[in-house]
Parts: sequence; structure tokens; C-alpha cells
Amino acid sequence: MSAGTGWGITEQGFVAQQLTDALDDIEQGLIAQFGANINLSPESFFSQISGIVAERLSLVWQAMQDVYNSQNPDTAFGASLDNIGALRGIPRLKASSSSIQNVKLFGTPGTPIPSTLQASVNGSPLSVFQITGSTTLGSGQNCIQTITFSAAPASGNWSLSLNGSSSVSLPYNATALQVQNAIQALNFASGCTVTQVSSTQYQVTFNGEATGGLMVQPLFGIASNTLEDGGSNPISVIPAITQPGMDQANVTFNATQTGPIVANAGTLTNIVTPISGLDLILNIQDAFLGTNVETDNAYRARMAQELQIAGAGTVPAIRSKLLSVNGVISALVYENITDVADSRGRPPHSFECVVNGGTDSDIANAIWEAKPAGVATFGTSSYVITDSQGQSHTIYFSRPTQVDIYIIANLTVNSNYPSNGDTLVKEALSNYVNGLGQGASVIVIPLLISQLATIPGIDDAELLVGTSPGPTLPNNIPIVPYEQAYCQTDFITVNDTPG
Repeated sequence: MSAGTGWGITEQGFVAQQLTDALDDIEQGLIAQFGANINLSPESFFSQISGIVAERLSLVWQAMQDVYNSQNPDTAFGASLDNIGALRGIPRLKASSSSIQNVKLFGTPGTPIPSTLQASVNGSPLSVFQITGSTTLGSGQNCIQTITFSAAPASGNWSLSLNGSSSVSLPYNATALQVQNAIQALNFASGCTVTQVSSTQYQVTFNGEATGGLMVQPLFGIASNTLEDGGSNPISVIPAITQPGMDQANVTFNATQTGPIVANAGTLTNIVTPISGLDLILNIQDAFLGTNVETDNAYRARMAQELQIAGAGTVPAIRSKLLSVNGVISALVYENITDVADSRGRPPHSFECVVNGGTDSDIANAIWEAKPAGVATFGTSSYVITDSQGQSHTIYFSRPTQVDIYIIANLTVNSNYPSNGDTLVKEALSNYVNGLGQGASVIVIPLLISQLATIPGIDDAELLVGTSPGPTLPNNIPIVPYEQAYCQTDFITVNDTPG
């Protein structure tokens, strides 16, 4: 099988002999052996045998073509592409599991919670998550906050925000019941009670398992304020925590299957493995979506960008090592090669790894294995590792800062808009933003708004986007490499108007 025949490995690459060429070769050989009068009509014995042998030869040629292609990253696929990546030191990115942080557990204090605890998403019994470690339920404590006016108001309105949601507008002389009803409509505050201490102060007590009590509550935010005193002077609304809330347990759950398993805030509520003394489970955040195994096309593209990975100590090598860590979704590496500290605060001749996902220990060990000797690491997180000589080293790295994205979707809809359309809109927008990845900006048009294209019944749409509740403009949100956009479904408000 040489280039002299026109087939095999040639200057143009590998050229496989085709079935018709193989058949012609066999027939020419038979003529040379038995003479020109040999019967090669389609029905003849020789013709039938020639066809069978030619077909088998063509399969051999195709197999050789596949072997040849398996050595080229542009044509290899599957396990063959993995083999090429292994030789280059660039493993394919593994599938990762969705993860939910800040999951609250409620029940009898002192109840031991084993690491086998599993829960599923309400309405999706196959979306199962498992706690990442064992714990014990504490007593917990209700949060108490006060809302104080700087003076007695005589006019205007005000509203509060909590856990990504904003209350209705309240009048300057709102009763305790009005304030209580407004707060109970906020996320994870339905069990609160409000008492009016004076004309300038309310006290808010969060009560009840999974309805606001026995858990940490953030300080109220002021969503709007137009209050004035009798002299038309503005009045400040000042929230304060007088008794901090305490969780009975605050844990992390990971999906039992890899891939982008969705679990929106407040939906991980079904206890799959009942435990005596455990009453309720509540996730106050959406899941960080997992990923599927890296596709062949994405894998090829990444290999093409990381040509220096075979060595160690280079920025691409360190990044590749981090991306191969189980659970890591994204990683960026920055170096300061100057003799002075840079604007980020990185010391001279140091580098910083900004990593999303993975455990601290796995990340620190990956950095240690890939970093150049004598070069300092930098970051806001750290982990101590022990080298092969028994010496301890503190490895520094950073996690991307979460940038909360709030969206108001103003829709004009028709009769085809489904009954669960608002939920579909929230999930589509939330999943898109959370899947953008580290350093990716939120672009409203055409990228964000195009996520609504698959939802029927929407005639027109306006998206108002911001980094605080109640956005008023359709602005893009720039995200720098040290940040990552995050949008819970609770951060999204959908307003429907029939067309």
C-alpha cells in the first residue's frame, strides 16, 4: 500500500482505495493469470468471488483511513481525540454536577443528619440532590430587625427589598399590618410578624420553619423612599438587625447525576431519604448548573488554544491543570511579570488563579503541581498543602465575585401563551445568565432576549436589566474576568399584557 499505487499515505495525506478500484485490480489480476477470455460476467463464479473480496478489501482500507484520521485532532473523535489530548497533556473536561449552596434544614435540635441525605426537586422527582457531608441540627434563632425613620413622616411612600424581591409601595403612615403583609410577600419571609414600636419605628420578627424563622436573614434593603416630614425635608429609612438569625443547618447539596440539573430557589423540598427529626429542607438559591462532558468540537477548539500545555509553569499549563479538576466549571490565570505590584494587588512576579467550582483542596493541589518553583501565588482564598518532602505551603487563589442580575420582563402575549409561561420565561432567562460563565457580560440584545424565542405566545418583549432590584433600563451588564453573573428565578419579574 504505497504512494506508488496512488493509494495509501501520499503527499496529500492518506488516500483510501475505493470499492470499484479494488474490484478492477482483482479482475485485472485474474485476466493476467487466466487470460483475456476468462468469464467475468456479473453472474460468473469469478465475478462473484471478486465482488466479495473487493468488498472486504474496501473495509480494510476504510479501517486504515480511520486509524490515520485518529491521529489528527481535526478528524479524530471520541476516544481517539481523548488519546491525542492525553499525549498533549490536555484532558477532556469531565461532566460536573449541579450544586446548591445555602440549603437550610429544619427539625428537632440535636438531630444527626447523615451524608446519605437526599432530596428531590418539587415536580421533578428524578432531579435528586445529595448533601455533601454529615451535620447536626442546631437550635437556630429567629432574626429580629427594626425599621426606623429618621423623623416622623408626613407624606410620601417607601418600600423594602429582601432576598432579591421588592415589596409593594407603602404609605408614610402604614399600619403594622400593612407593613407585615408587604414583608410576608417577600422571598422567604412569609412567617414574619410586625409590631409598631412608635411613629418612627417598626419591629420585624421572622418566625416559622422555612417561612423566614430559624435562619439567617440579610438586612432589609430600601427599594424606594420618597418620605418627607412636615417641612418637606427628606426622611431616611434605616433598617437594623437587633437579633441575628441563626440556621439550624446550612449545607450544600450536589446533584446525584452530572449535567445541568435545574433546581430553582424554593424547589428542593422533597425529602427522598426520610430522617426522624428532620422536618423540612429549603434551598434559598438556585442551583449552580453542572455541565455535560465536553463535546468533540469544544475539545478541539480548546486544544488549539493551549499549545504550550505539554510543559508546566506556563499560564496555559496551569489553566489546563485547573480545568481538569473535578467540578471546576471555568478557570482563568493572570500573571504579574513586573517588578512592582499591579493594580489588582498581585505582588511582583506572582500569578493569580480565578476558579469557579471544585473544592479548595483539589484546586490548591492542581496549582501546586503546575506552578513554577519560586513563584508566588496570589488570591483571596487559600489552602495549605503538604509536598512530597513533608513541607507545608499555602496556596492562594480566588473565586469569581458573584454579580446578581435582576430582570423585569414586560411581555405582550396572545392566547398561545401557556399557563406556566411566566415560569418558563424565568427559567429560560435564569439558566442563560447562570450559564454564561466567568467574565462573560450580560448582553440584552440579541443574546438575552433571544432566550424567549422558544416560548410560544409572546408577541413582543422588553427586558429591563440591572444589578439591584427594580431595574429601569434595558442595559447590558459588563462582567469583568474576576466576576460571574448570577440570576435566580426570584430575581426576575414577569409582567404580561394581552396583545
